[in-house]
Amino acid sequence: MNRPAALVAQRHWQRGLALAGRARWPAAARAFRRAADAVPTDVLYWINLANALRHGGDLEHALWAVRRCLALEPDNPVGLRLVADCME
Repeated sequence: MNRPAALVAQRHWQRGLALAGRARWPAAARAFRRAADAVPTDVLYWINLANALRHGGDLEHALWAVRRCLALEPDNPVGLRLVADCME
């Protein structure tokens, strides 16, 4: 893994967590998207992005993000749960 990209991704992810903690879903989604763009093979970034998008009401893009997660890790239980949550 590219070390500078991983550090950038981690900073964006931490910012996303802080924003999500304040229910600032669109801003959290932007931060998580930047993390996922920096390290697209990290399942956690895609899960967080999908969850922020879902909470923000953007179910179409949340499903897209969770599908990226499941493409990397098909049996991920959190990803599978997010699919179900988006389909409700």
